[in-house]
Amino acid sequence: MKKFIRLFNTYNCKETSKLVSDAQERQLSVTEKFGVFIHLLICKPCVNYRQHLKFLRQAILSAKDDAAVKPDKSLNDSARERIRQQLNQKKST
Repeated sequence: MKKFIRLFNTYNCKETSKLVSDAQERQLSVTEKFGVFIHLLICKPCVNYRQHLKFLRQAILSAKDDAAVKPDKSLNDSARERIRQQLNQKKST
């Protein structure tokens, strides 16, 4: 009965933000989904929070994929010489 009553109540922003975050890692129950849905209908800041979380998750996953590609780590001779000169300058000061 408690779940049924809770189904028609909306979550507050703190509860909603936690559930939106949890939804990234697990499947929400029907009751949780409905409560979040109702809250998002009336709360623009929580909608923005959910969009930001989705953006960050996509950016992290994209960065992880990009990190798998190994960049060319070789330096040309002039770059090595500039680094040596800068290191020597810092040692002498």
